[in-house]
Amino acid sequence: ARRIVGPDRLVGTSTHSLPQALAAAETGPDYIACGPMFQSTTKPQAAIPGPALCREVTAQVGLPVMAIGGITSENAAEVLAAGARWLAVSAAVCAAADPEAATRRLTEIISGGEV
Repeated sequence: ARRIVGPDRLVGTSTHSLPQALAAAETGPDYIACGPMFQSTTKPQAAIPGPALCREVTAQVGLPVMAIGGITSENAAEVLAAGARWLAVSAAVCAAADPEAATRRLTEIISGGEV
């Protein structure tokens, strides 16, 4: 991916376990995505390692972590507290009755209003 996008773009690798994250880190990504953090409508069959995975990857890999899977305004603070630098959010915004309000609430949490 790095050869295609060049040095000025972020390249990440998606992982679902600490061994995967450790192996992925050896390939030179800018960040590690890990999850799912919670039950997710986009990955309903996936095992759920939860925020503990985020905590382990943050502590042992040495790269920024993007948490993914089932993240909502109700659990975002927990994931950030586990070490995630970034959150990947889908259904919590796209399926919300008021996507703008959902986005504002998540932005408030991410920027420190809840943490």
